[in-house]
Amino acid sequence: DRFVLERAEKRVEAAIRDLTTGEMVRDKKNEISSFAASLILVIATKKPWVKKRYALAVAKTAYQHLISPETSKNKLLTIARDFDWDISDGKDAYKDYKLHFTHYLKNAAHMHKAEWKLVNQIIDKGYVFLNKDKVARLLQEEIRARIEKRLDIAELKNLPEDINLIANKLNMMAEEIIGQETEEMPKEVTQSAFPPCIVYLIQEASQAHHLSHIGRFTLTSFLLNIGMSAEAVNEFYRTFSDYNERLTR
Repeated sequence: DRFVLERAEKRVEAAIRDLTTGEMVRDKKNEISSFAASLILVIATKKPWVKKRYALAVAKTAYQHLISPETSKNKLLTIARDFDWDISDGKDAYKDYKLHFTHYLKNAAHMHKAEWKLVNQIIDKGYVFLNKDKVARLLQEEIRARIEKRLDIAELKNLPEDINLIANKLNMMAEEIIGQETEEMPKEVTQSAFPPCIVYLIQEASQAHHLSHIGRFTLTSFLLNIGMSAEAVNEFYRTFSDYNERLTR
């Protein structure tokens, strides 16, 4: 169906460009079919960046629907249970939901803000009490991970030429976006942005002109990985009392 393929292409284009899958069409049957077709298109690009981008776009779009006023408490419970979550009404703790801690930890693992740490949650008998926005955000992570898993295929053989042509077009669009993101990266190293451990090592080196072997290994690895040249790193160590140019290089 040409309409389904066009909608699938628009879904992936929107994901690459804006991290969304665009407005849903009214025909639910075609919308579901276009979702399946979009997965085929994404796999056909053979680009890990496109796969991760699309999975995140699907998850973010779902999140917007989950937090909307139209999504009732019971509807969100039904969706969460479709993912085999152990979740129920959280009225006992004046929260919208209570979710078993195993499902909480699984999906909050990549969230590093203090508000997501388990010690900062209301917990009773293994259940974490949460409001709608947090449950929706955890569902976003669940959806992203599941889509990435479905896209974890190296290639699909014997695809129609139409699919390959669209995939090539999507790859060109992806290259443009990746290029724009690269151009926006900082052109200079800002030491104030270094992690505390690296700042400490630099301070120690500056004051004592000496570092332990593991300290040198850590600092050197960091400096090289942020783009500092080997020559610049070598010059940094030249002031050390036990400097040896051959070993340093």
